[in-house]
Amino acid sequence: MDRRFWNQLLLAFGLIFFFFVIGTIIFSAEEGWSLFDAFYFTGITLTSIGFGDIVPTTAVSKITTVIFGFLGIGLVFYSMNLVARKAFEQEADQLEAMTQKRIQHRLTEERKAKEATEKEAVELAKEVEKEAVKMAKEMTETKPVQKPKVRSKKK
Repeated sequence: MDRRFWNQLLLAFGLIFFFFVIGTIIFSAEEGWSLFDAFYFTGITLTSIGFGDIVPTTAVSKITTVIFGFLGIGLVFYSMNLVARKAFEQEADQLEAMTQKRIQHRLTEERKAKEATEKEAVELAKEVEKEAVKMAKEMTETKPVQKPKVRSKKK
């Protein structure tokens, strides 16, 4: 995608440059303007600013101005769209990466909590087992049976 973006941007700016050169040549030749004035007028026309300090006077220049105006708006908006789209895509990629990090962090924390709970359960089970073994030993130990002392009844 990155290569495609740069190719499109290069094409857009190449077309803008091409129209600047063609417009400068046409306006300089048709109106008799200096190259600087023709370049200036082309730039003002392509960006649709149109100050009005220099105006075309011949039919060819007027037609060229209209064509360049429409093409300029399209090219400038196309170029701006490319740059804005790239910026939004990068922002979206960064947000996606941050979201993935948060999800991974959350899963890691949940796994750690689960492992800690399992460890506690195992330790508790061992303690219960020890108590059970202790109680079983106490119950099975044979204690000497003492004969009860019989009390004689005196009359």
